[in-house]
Amino acid sequence: MDRISNFLTAADNGDTAKVMEDLNQGIDVNVTDEHGQTALMLAADHGHVDTAKIILKHGALPNLQNKRGGTALMFASFNGHLEIVRELLKAGADVNVKAKNGVTALMQAAIMQNQTAVQIINILLDWKADIHAQDEEGYTALMRAVDFPPPPPFPPFGGAKDQEEYGSSKQREEIRLMVVKTLVTRGADLDLSDQRGRTALEIARINRQTRISEILGSK
Repeated sequence: MDRISNFLTAADNGDTAKVMEDLNQGIDVNVTDEHGQTALMLAADHGHVDTAKIILKHGALPNLQNKRGGTALMFASFNGHLEIVRELLKAGADVNVKAKNGVTALMQAAIMQNQTAVQIINILLDWKADIHAQDEEGYTALMRAVDFPPPPPFPPFGGAKDQEEYGSSKQREEIRLMVVKTLVTRGADLDLSDQRGRTALEIARINRQTRISEILGSK
């Protein structure tokens, strides 16, 4: 591999020592691969906190976008990397940058049901993320949060693997419920509709999200 590829691979792998060595030897911290991915994006995507900090310290531009319009903040938000989200925001990351499909970091955080989703959503909103931003389909963060099928029924005769998967799906459901409650509490507009004229409540009902529908219907 050439020098740029080695540097980006090191960032992708969280090899902080190699990244620092390349930076000290003068490599451009904002170089990209064929997809427009920077070292900061790669480190943020995989949660390599120390690597991301070094890259930022050497002047990485936090708002660069890859060929699809993705940013380091979007990757960190999607994958639940809370500490990196904080570091990016402190470094000047714009919470309201949109990818080419209109998706924002807040929408990315709302999609995933990881343990830090609610914390990340609150931090992004504290940094003035637009809770009413809509993507190319007209979806808001709230609509993205409710657009999932219900968890599968408990497998009474399933094996250990089936029951483990059921437990994981129930855990994700609880996180999704907290995400929805958080977005509603923080002022999400329940009357906004997507390109097909559907509100978050209607999307939740289509997906048979009974508990979420009850929350949204009571507002």
